[in-house]
Amino acid sequence: MSSNMTKEALVKKKFSIISQHYELLGNRLKKKLIELLEKNHIPFITVKFRVKSFDSFYHKIKKYNDDVDPFKRIDDICGLRIICYYYSDLFRINQLIQDEFGEQIQEFDTKIPSSELEIVKFGYRSWHYLLKLEEEWIKDIGCEAYSNFRAEIQVCTSIMDAWGTIEHELSYKKDIPISDNMKRRFARISALLEMVDEQFDKLREEKRQYLDSRTFKSRDGFEKLELTFENFQKMLNAYFPYRVSSLNQSKRLYHDISQVEVDMKDLVNCIEKAKDILPVIEEDIRKLFLAQNKLTADDKKLLKMAPYKQNQVGALRNILWIFHDGFWKSQRIKLDHHDWYVFLIIKWRKKLRG
Repeated sequence: MSSNMTKEALVKKKFSIISQHYELLGNRLKKKLIELLEKNHIPFITVKFRVKSFDSFYHKIKKYNDDVDPFKRIDDICGLRIICYYYSDLFRINQLIQDEFGEQIQEFDTKIPSSELEIVKFGYRSWHYLLKLEEEWIKDIGCEAYSNFRAEIQVCTSIMDAWGTIEHELSYKKDIPISDNMKRRFARISALLEMVDEQFDKLREEKRQYLDSRTFKSRDGFEKLELTFENFQKMLNAYFPYRVSSLNQSKRLYHDISQVEVDMKDLVNCIEKAKDILPVIEEDIRKLFLAQNKLTADDKKLLKMAPYKQNQVGALRNILWIFHDGFWKSQRIKLDHHDWYVFLIIKWRKKLRG
């Protein structure tokens, strides 16, 4: 008994020290995630974090009867959660996390039910990332003697978060069985909530298309301006006000445009030609991407739920490939490793231009 108490006391002492550093790390990660979301114009409800309590931590490590360091075994001492509005934004947030943390991501799990029998786990379909933080992330938190800092990031919609909270309270504890009738009712509610997430995404897309149709009209004066980067970005913002902007991508496209004989008048003319057909082209891109890429059934399910809407630069680049011969010829070789994309562009060039 005293030996067990001594072990618990030692673990608790170490935990009290390390948890303070995890508080600093959690705050730093939270600040970075908010910065990434705001910089990339992704709407979100909140980013929150928590450091696991000692009681919860010790209860978890007591399940293991070995000599493995519990601080190396338990991954979620520091846990963060991003709660966003729309399901399709999970894909954008995923890309931000992949770009920012790269090889620091040890695990990634979308937590998708593998069968209808597991549909009651809808609330736990949030996307999970396990990070093993490199020195640049932990050097400022004051614990040089401990280098095994890890953090878990969950990303979910508000619907997923609400359902997960209620489902956890009612049934998630594995040592408390629930009846088959309860499981069936959970499944029905879960299916309804999944539909709600899908419908919110569709409503957002319909709103965007409606606003595009109201604002996607001739912008007097742009065709008379000199093709500078400042004027180029203003034109993107004017023609595509409800699409995501990316300064770095804008600079790359501006550079590519500068290599061929293209002026502001050419850009405006191409956009005007494409404005009514662009949503159809984008849907064609999405369908062909799903057909051509080797994706798991779960990946396909996720991508089919997400409406395909390119950012400002992606939309204009496709427009120029289709409607501007000089730009297409200058860019054609860069697409050789994407045969399906070349096929799609050629198809639309023939279809729209004869």
